[in-house]
Amino acid sequence: MKKEQFSYKKLSDLACQILNKGQVPLYMKKFSKKTFTTHQLLTLLLIKTYEKKGYRAFISFLKASHIPKWLNLSKIPHFTTLQKFADRLQVGQLEKLLLQSGKAKKFERAGIDGTGMTFRNPSRHYEKRVGMTIKKRDFFKTAIMADLDHQLVLAVKLRKKSRHDTLDFMPLWNKIKHLKFKWFYMDRGYDKEVFHRMIFNAGKISFGCLKNLGVPIHRTQGQTRKLVKRHYNHRKKNWRALIESINRAFKAVCSHVVQAKKLHTQKVEMFLKLITYNLYRRITRKINFALYWMADFISNFILCFKHKMVMTS
Repeated sequence: MKKEQFSYKKLSDLACQILNKGQVPLYMKKFSKKTFTTHQLLTLLLIKTYEKKGYRAFISFLKASHIPKWLNLSKIPHFTTLQKFADRLQVGQLEKLLLQSGKAKKFERAGIDGTGMTFRNPSRHYEKRVGMTIKKRDFFKTAIMADLDHQLVLAVKLRKKSRHDTLDFMPLWNKIKHLKFKWFYMDRGYDKEVFHRMIFNAGKISFGCLKNLGVPIHRTQGQTRKLVKRHYNHRKKNWRALIESINRAFKAVCSHVVQAKKLHTQKVEMFLKLITYNLYRRITRKINFALYWMADFISNFILCFKHKMVMTS
């Protein structure tokens, strides 16, 4: 697949597409000033995330660029406008936009893994020299489910406290289990009989890395865990390493530091990072959007037609 050059024009066009697919209204409130639309402000936040700039520095960057012309901005917004808009964004709405930005036409492999985002970015050498105490848990735990074929993020679960990986599986699985893929990959942190059974019952094949791999199959506990162990020697098992590449890639594109202070704005910032990464990946790899909305439209049209025929008869 030929790599395409990244541009802010293409990023703004793709952002408008996912906002239209997600049915995001033009204005968040009925009696707002209507100086800027929701689409314009959210696109600016995505570009700011890619640029890894603060709000003040990003406004200075806008004044020297052609981005306001592409977005049809009547004027350059004040930096507090973007701050207040980011504070008003809802996490549930951003989850839908993340799934819209991660859907591809066709993929066969999905996976889950966790990583950490830091809240601070000082030099470790400097901290050691000045005798600064280093916290044991100074990062934001991020568990993601991703499309391994196109390396796009589909869903994310964010936690500020230390929790086991198995607590993040169910919320993420319920968001993507309706998608059409065949293979599902996870590491031994998610090894649980219930999870493997759910994957097989959904018509997928689990390639989980099991604990105690040296134990023979006839002594392995759980029927579905035995099936997983039989699949473990398959040549497709090495696809799980791709999710580690996704973790590294979105940190490189959008930074590994979360600069927000409040929990809500920290979650908003993380969702903006992942959506920006998905759009960047689509632009550089020429990945088209899925046409699930067309299938839904056709199925609804057929149901309405059948209902009309029954009523007339």
